[in-house]
Amino acid sequence: ATLVQDSLRLATDVIPSYSFGSINAISGFSIPAQGLLGLGRGPLSLLSQTGSLYSGVFSYCLPSFKSYYFSGSLKLGPVGQPKSIRTTPLLRNPRRPSLYFVNLTGITVGKVNVPFPKELLA
Repeated sequence: ATLVQDSLRLATDVIPSYSFGSINAISGFSIPAQGLLGLGRGPLSLLSQTGSLYSGVFSYCLPSFKSYYFSGSLKLGPVGQPKSIRTTPLLRNPRRPSLYFVNLTGITVGKVNVPFPKELLA
């Protein structure tokens, strides 16, 4: 991979001098070169580089694995965010400040709760 810089156009928004990783080769199979869209908290993430444009707000709806096309949606900025969605609070870890964390409170398989001691979920 190579770190590159170029203008990024998202719909009608243009982000000049946007830095991103460009994948040149992947071992095991052949795919065309493509870029990486970082949604973490690091300085090169999409949200860090577009802070003034999107106010650091995004929603990323993960698709169901049963979805025919297996595609989710990404909405950037406070305008147009879904009104009724299920959310999970994102936590910070000072040892890994660029990542998001969630507070795991339980595990279910299907509709069956898997018993775990609470200290293993911390």
